[in-house]
Amino acid sequence: MLEFLQRNWGLDEQPQKIANVTWAVGSRYLLKRVGTKRAMDNNLRLTETLRAHDVPVFSIVPALSGDIGVSAEDGCYLVMERLPGEHVKDVFKKEFTAIACQTGQVTAKIHAALLAVQADLPHGEAFDSELRGWIHETLKNAEWISLQEAEQDIGALCACYPDLPKQFIHRDLHYG
Repeated sequence: MLEFLQRNWGLDEQPQKIANVTWAVGSRYLLKRVGTKRAMDNNLRLTETLRAHDVPVFSIVPALSGDIGVSAEDGCYLVMERLPGEHVKDVFKKEFTAIACQTGQVTAKIHAALLAVQADLPHGEAFDSELRGWIHETLKNAEWISLQEAEQDIGALCACYPDLPKQFIHRDLHYG
C-alpha cells in the first residue's frame, strides 16, 4: 500500500487501516477505496454539492497524474485531507452528554443540507444491496446479534423499505 501511495500521490507515510475501506496516512490524509469509478464520481458530486451549501467536507488530493482518483484491481482510490476533529468510538468513555448534543447539531446540519440538495444528487446503490452487502458482512462477526437474527431483520426491513419516506442521509459525522 505504501508503494501505491508513493507512486500515485508521492506520499511517504505508511497507511494505517482505520475502517473497512479507509486508511489514515499520517495525521493529515485519508486513503479511501470506493468500489467503482461511478461510485467515486457520485461521492465527489455529493461532496461538491454539500460544499456549495457550506457543509464542511473533505478536500480531494489529486494524484500526481492530475486525476482525482486511481483505479486498481480492487476498486478506485481517493486521497483526501482529513477534517479536523476527533473520531469518537466509545462515547461512554468520554463526556457523552456533550457528544450527544454535538451529534444532534451535526446531524441536523448535514441532513438539512442533504434535504435541500437531494434532487440534484445521484441516487446510489439500492438500500437492500447495502444491507445484504457490507452491512451483512459486518454483522457476521457481531457479538450483540446473531447472523440469523440479523438476516431476519434485514429481510423485514427490505420488505417494507419501498413504502417508507426517504431522504439522503450521511452516517459519518465529524466534530471539527
